[in-house]
Amino acid sequence: MQKIKLAVLLLLTGILSLSSGCRSDVYYQDRAVQRAREYLLKHSPELTSDQLYFVKYNRPLLLAGDILPATSKNGMATSELKQICVSWRIPGCEEDYLIYGASSGSMQFWYPNRLIRKKFRKFSLPIDSAMAQARIYSQNYLYNQLGVAEFNQIRFDFPYVIESKFTPIFDPAGTLKPEEIAALKAALETKTQLSLVWKINDSGDCAVFCGYSQGDLSGWTINFGGKMRQSEVDAATVRMLKTPDDAQTPIELPKAKESDF
Repeated sequence: MQKIKLAVLLLLTGILSLSSGCRSDVYYQDRAVQRAREYLLKHSPELTSDQLYFVKYNRPLLLAGDILPATSKNGMATSELKQICVSWRIPGCEEDYLIYGASSGSMQFWYPNRLIRKKFRKFSLPIDSAMAQARIYSQNYLYNQLGVAEFNQIRFDFPYVIESKFTPIFDPAGTLKPEEIAALKAALETKTQLSLVWKINDSGDCAVFCGYSQGDLSGWTINFGGKMRQSEVDAATVRMLKTPDDAQTPIELPKAKESDF
């Protein structure tokens, strides 16, 4: 009987140690980001309500760098600790908001240490203009189809960007002449159909904004927008270009072959 109790105890100990080791870096990073978000909101009374909502709902950037020991010299190993700033570029603010902390790369023991407001050289990506068009469209035309939380998802989060094959809409009001529709079709054939997609709830609904542009979203103009099921989006997806996690990075176009010149 004593052997059985010991075996059960060892089994439970093994299960507990396995379960404690199953938490991935993503879990620790999410927990650290929430700590940073709470710290920023507490120490930034100057932010407007819209800017506070941006911080609450928008993913930050993680800026990391090595921390060198005091005796480090060129060629010597660096410390396992890293300085990691959880950072938001908030609309309407000239400075970026960085919450500084130090931990290992997993961020398991990351805690906010101080708030840094730093002015970086600003740059814009084509997705910024595309998102602005999608948000204006959703406000003007989809207000009766979206709940408050769904609209805020579009307003404050980044979308998926897909190359798509939806059927375009050329004359929703029925006012164009056949030759005008033909000209529109011919113009779109020279561009790539790219769609911005927000997953707006857990029921499989998406907000989709279909448009045409160069392959990197340059010059993107919206063709139509609406609420769709995930299955409809999947059926029209040619390939995934960006997810919300990397939407703030440029879309890399394939390099031209030498034979193309």
